[in-house]
Amino acid sequence: MTGEGSPSPLPDPDGDAATHGGKRDTRVAIEAALLPAVFESPALAVIALDRQGLVTALTPPAERLLGYVESELVGEPLHERLHHHRADGSPLTRRDCPVVAALEGARPAWGDGDVLVRKDGSLLVVDWAFAPVVLARTLTGGVLTFHDPRDRTDRASREGGRLAAAEAANLRLTLLADVSRSLASATTGLSEALGAIARRVVPALADWAAVDLLDERDGHARRVALVHRDPDADPERLARLGQLPPLAPEARDPLAQVLRGAPLQHVQDAAVLDEEGAGVAGAAWSQRTALVRALGAVEAIVAPLRARGRVLGALTLVRTDPARPFQPEDVAFAADLGERAATAVDTTRLLEGEQRRAEQMQRALLPELPGRIGELELHGLYQPAGDRAQVGGDWYDAFPLPDDGVALVLGDVAGHDLHAATRMGAIRHKLRALAADRLDRPSAVLARLDRVLQRFAPSDVATLVLAHLRPGGDGWGVEWSCAGHPPPLLLVPGAAPRLLDVEADLPLGVADLPRHDVHDALPAGATVVFYSDGLVEHPGESLADGLQRLVAAGAGLEDASLPQLCRDLLERVRPAGNDDVAVLAVRPGAAGTGARAAGGGDLVRVRLLGVPLRLRAEHLRCTEALLRELALVRIGARHETSATLPQRLLGLAAELQSTYAPLLTQPVADLDAATAAGCEHCDVTYRVPAGAADFARRALGALEEADEFCRAERHLLTLPAPPGVVAYRRWLVGEFVHQVSGGEPRPWRPPEPQQPAAATVGRAGADGRAPAGGGPVAPEGAGWSAVGEPLRLDPEPGAAAAARRHVRRLLRDAGAGEVEEAAELGVSELVTNAVLHARTPASVTVRTAPSGAVRVEVADASAAAVQERRFGPEAATGRGLRLVASISTAWGVDPLPAAAGPGKVVWFEPSADTTAAAAAGDAGQWGAQDWAAGLL
Repeated sequence: MTGEGSPSPLPDPDGDAATHGGKRDTRVAIEAALLPAVFESPALAVIALDRQGLVTALTPPAERLLGYVESELVGEPLHERLHHHRADGSPLTRRDCPVVAALEGARPAWGDGDVLVRKDGSLLVVDWAFAPVVLARTLTGGVLTFHDPRDRTDRASREGGRLAAAEAANLRLTLLADVSRSLASATTGLSEALGAIARRVVPALADWAAVDLLDERDGHARRVALVHRDPDADPERLARLGQLPPLAPEARDPLAQVLRGAPLQHVQDAAVLDEEGAGVAGAAWSQRTALVRALGAVEAIVAPLRARGRVLGALTLVRTDPARPFQPEDVAFAADLGERAATAVDTTRLLEGEQRRAEQMQRALLPELPGRIGELELHGLYQPAGDRAQVGGDWYDAFPLPDDGVALVLGDVAGHDLHAATRMGAIRHKLRALAADRLDRPSAVLARLDRVLQRFAPSDVATLVLAHLRPGGDGWGVEWSCAGHPPPLLLVPGAAPRLLDVEADLPLGVADLPRHDVHDALPAGATVVFYSDGLVEHPGESLADGLQRLVAAGAGLEDASLPQLCRDLLERVRPAGNDDVAVLAVRPGAAGTGARAAGGGDLVRVRLLGVPLRLRAEHLRCTEALLRELALVRIGARHETSATLPQRLLGLAAELQSTYAPLLTQPVADLDAATAAGCEHCDVTYRVPAGAADFARRALGALEEADEFCRAERHLLTLPAPPGVVAYRRWLVGEFVHQVSGGEPRPWRPPEPQQPAAATVGRAGADGRAPAGGGPVAPEGAGWSAVGEPLRLDPEPGAAAAARRHVRRLLRDAGAGEVEEAAELGVSELVTNAVLHARTPASVTVRTAPSGAVRVEVADASAAAVQERRFGPEAATGRGLRLVASISTAWGVDPLPAAAGPGKVVWFEPSADTTAAAAAGDAGQWGAQDWAAGLL
């Protein structure tokens, strides 16, 4: 036995060092316990020695290799018991023992190919190493480590095998993970997903693979995937996909057996894939099995695709190298792979079936649109979402209205499932019922539908556009209301496509807020396209981008047939496919003959668009007040002919009640309902006799004459109609005259505001002189002083009332209540004249003199002269200054100073000797309520 190393010199141990004799050195045993990491090694055999070479400890591997237990060797000399022979079997003396030499020399040593003697006398070839143990420069013993070199080789072989098995298992797990991911993420269909599986297992697991599926309807097999490891293989041979020949009942090949319900087939002699089928079904079968010969096969696995107890198809894995056979683990993997693929196939078919049923139901819920409704050409298109989960509530509809119009609907119920489709059907029928109940504006119909949904289906939310198309004198008009839906697209020959203007209200089912209507006239040959948001919405971009894309896509389609137009829009816009798409295209034909309604007899339809409800209400209030005023005004000997005006009003009221009241009931109710709902504008349709134009003219003349009459007379209140009410009256009458004569409806447009003059009326200074910009000037030489601050007024209808309140408050503060009545009456007249004629800002100033006299001044920035007018016995105007004169002790007109710019001050000193006029009769005799209700 040979050794390496050199001794390390140590000082002689003390004389009182432990004497061992034949006993075990306990100190060395304790020191050996300090080396747990060495003694606990599972792969290394270790023997601990004291400084005399006696064994003090063994590790379990040493016991296993030598056949001894620790108690049998502890205290025994290592050399005599274990190391007294050489590898050739000859004795080895203690003097020649390299372990003993290394121990005595306190040096390390090692060797290989040496032997130790086992308990049974056999020799154990070992590689060994020795290290002395030195503590405090004192040799206490040593440690001998050894192992059987054959264990290392076996262990390496075993570890290599385990590593190869682990790599193979990891490959299979990776394949399964990839297959699961391919099945879950496939977006182009089931065939593509199964093709991805075949491509993944080739060449990792097989040299070529095929996937066959059984058709659900006829049970015929169809090859959906075929992949070979050689990318340069003949594509003609690899392209054998599609329908397979029918399987003959007597066919016994593995694929036929599996497709008929047999378990997995592991064919180790692949010749049976060809031979067993030969001649069974003639040429068809030979063509089917020729693939085995063409691509080669020595071994195959045919795994069934089975789910929920049904065979859906088969997965065939083939190897062509005899030196690479399938292992049992490969067979188990193929079975697992078949189960996973079958689960995906089954799930996909279930979802596709659900999608088909939902789509069929949704299409069944959509109306069967006729090609035409009257002169209106229509075409609807519905495209389900590409994602099978996105079957939802898009719909379109079109139906005739009670008049000669057509209602058009495009809606979308929130949600993408069967529930949304069923709710779509319910909402569509509710909308039809509400639209057919009575003729109403689109916004009013949607408001009623919204209230129904919030009452009976509070979880339903839907966007919707409802439009009414009606023929006019020389064209078509469209009126629509939008509940959170994209705007319609308008295509006109010779013009660029554009979106119709919308006032988008909240979707249905969100909140009960006012809804609005929008009106537009359709040019000749125009096409209107309604659509759902699935056409224009794309993930990651704004709706504005989608709408711009739609407008661009509409270019050049204005003359296309409606079916072609819808198809081209979808192709050009290219919707994202994650939502349903519904499109409704309409193209009006030649318009009807003016406003005369079909089937309406001698009645003529008058359509008022955008009635300003606030002005209408103010018009009714003014009319009722005017009638009361006429009843209260004093008609004396000087106005003996003034009764002709009330008589004319009585005649108009009687004609209204006898001829028009039955026809106005529904329109007036609709206007009142819109006002109660908080709407600002609404549309309303009247059906009136052709003579309504003359009646409207006479009513307008009587109302304006009554305004002037009341303003001119001495009365308790002055109620001239404000400019807005006057403009509304004239538009109202103008529309009746225009449409009864065959014209198209013209929507309400508020009059342009009057620009005030450059000069303004300001406050008087402390010295009575007008400040810069003009203002009232205090009269000279009378000691007049202003009471409070002047009141500045804008030229608007409420100015006279504000002036009366201001004058009343100042006179009561000044203790001049005896002239309060005359002062209010006079200032109301002067301010009214300033608003109607000067049309500039005005100011009202109240002054008192030391004598107790009161003066009221109204200043404006108009240089127009003020003079008392003459009037004949039939005139109903021109009496304003007569009224002021009759209630004043003095009155006059003074110009503003030149420095203040153009303007004048009209003043009067009210008299305390003024009495109120007695009522001329009961207000009820004028039929005020009936008249007001009928004045539109």
